[in-house]
Parts: sequence; C-alpha cells; structure tokens
Amino acid sequence: MRRLVVADMETHVPVRGAIVSTKSGYRDTTNYRGICYIPAQFDTLSVSHAKYLTERLLTGEAKDSTFLLPNFHRLSEVTIWGDRRLSALDGVDDALKKEAPAHTSAPAGLGLVVTFDFAKMLDKRYRRDMKHLRKTREVFKEMDKCNQQIFMQHF
Repeated sequence: MRRLVVADMETHVPVRGAIVSTKSGYRDTTNYRGICYIPAQFDTLSVSHAKYLTERLLTGEAKDSTFLLPNFHRLSEVTIWGDRRLSALDGVDDALKKEAPAHTSAPAGLGLVVTFDFAKMLDKRYRRDMKHLRKTREVFKEMDKCNQQIFMQHF
C-alpha cells in the first residue's frame, strides 16, 4: 500500500472526503488531511469529489500526491438564443468558404461555428493584460511614426 495525498489544484489545500477507487474494486476515502492509501499495483485509479473534476490516473502517473481542479469553473452546456444575426458576421460565411481547402468538408446541417474561451471573459487579469497590450502597441505605433519621420529627414 502507498500513501496518496489529494489536494485542491488552486489553493493546495487537502481535500477531505475524496473517493479514491480502482477498477479492481479497491475503494478508500481521504481523511481531513487529504490522505488515503492506494494499492502498489493497479490498472486505473479514479479520484473523485462532488466539488471537483474526476481525475483518472494510470500506475505510472500516480505519485505521492494529486491535485483536483475545482468543478465550479466549468459549464456543462450553454445555449444562446438570438433574434437577429450580427451584421459583422454576415460576410464571414462566404469568406470562410473561400479560405477553406477544397478537400475539407463541414458536417451536414451546420452553418458557421464560432468558438471562444468563456474563461477569458471572466478573467480580470486577462482583460487587464489585453488592455495593457493594446496601449503598448499604440505607443509603439506612435514611436514608429516618429522614427520614420526622423529617418526621412536624414535620407
């Protein structure tokens, strides 16, 4: 038997009550310090808790500790309803069809597929960094204009 510590990935706080089980039927629950015991040899180890995403580990992946990702940062399904299409997306269908290689084909019945990262919309640091990046690029554009004027004066 080996000792395994289960902790929160973000806070590194031990997770109490996480269920650790193997395919062979072994099952244990972590104590208040996040400690449980696992067999030395197993096929797949499953670590689950209601507030965290389930993690599955192979024998080689299981070390002395594992970290679980909190479940509240994930949405299972998002449905978006709308009355009208944005005018900015009107020409995107045609442009994508022209740019796409001829040998690729989209699944039947699907129109435009737009992807985005929902987590970026909620992350304040990301928004702050993007704002800073935009300002920095503007400053560099202004500097380039000044440098071009100086360059043109000398040549």
